Amino acid sequence: MERKAVSAVFLTLIMLLSGCLGSEDSVKEIVEDEESTEIFANYSMSLSESIFSVGDIVVVEGIVEINQNDAEYFFEYDVITPSGIRPVDVTLSEFDSGMRLILMPDEPGEWKIVGRLIVSGLDDSLKSDVEFEALPPDEGETTLSVDSIIEMEYSAPLSISGKVIHLNPTSCTVSDGSNSQSANAAGEFNLGQGVVEESYNITITAVCGIWTESQDSRTVRIILSAGNDMDG
Repeated sequence: MERKAVSAVFLTLIMLLSGCLGSEDSVKEIVEDEESTEIFANYSMSLSESIFSVGDIVVVEGIVEINQNDAEYFFEYDVITPSGIRPVDVTLSEFDSGMRLILMPDEPGEWKIVGRLIVSGLDDSLKSDVEFEALPPDEGETTLSVDSIIEMEYSAPLSISGKVIHLNPTSCTVSDGSNSQSANAAGEFNLGQGVVEESYNITITAVCGIWTESQDSRTVRIILSAGNDMDG
């Protein structure tokens, strides 16, 4: 009996030295270490308001929360304009708690920005999006400047020249009902009338605006003196 007790004590000592005992505690510590290294993250985007105008500066904030300070991550984004996905000038900047997107909408309608946070150690990216409306800009009124009376001493070719005053002169189209022409960058135009053989009135109309149209019209009296003398 004494011999068996000695053997049991000896076996216990061997197990202790070999690390067989206490293995459950070691496994538990490993599991706890693995759980403590698991990455959790959150990503959300926001806007200060939801309605802007074309040409306004829009700032989108993206806030990042990650349970590990040394985790590696980066951002991706898509800008969906009213006319679809296309190149848009966007400035991306990062700071300690997230990122910031700055852009300037160049067409009216509904805009959507989809952001993605890719974190090293996470299988899937985190997504967030914001939407806003861009209203048409105030392009101002259209003013047409042209001589109201044009006198000619004899029959000859005539061109009616004038100027359109508008915030976007190159958006202006000038027409006399038969002929039309786009104004140049200075708002100037020149409408050919062909050979004038008699006196007549003509209405010149200018229509301007990229997003919001406005127009102005003027009636021009063309007087052919030679024709009047002959009629008299």
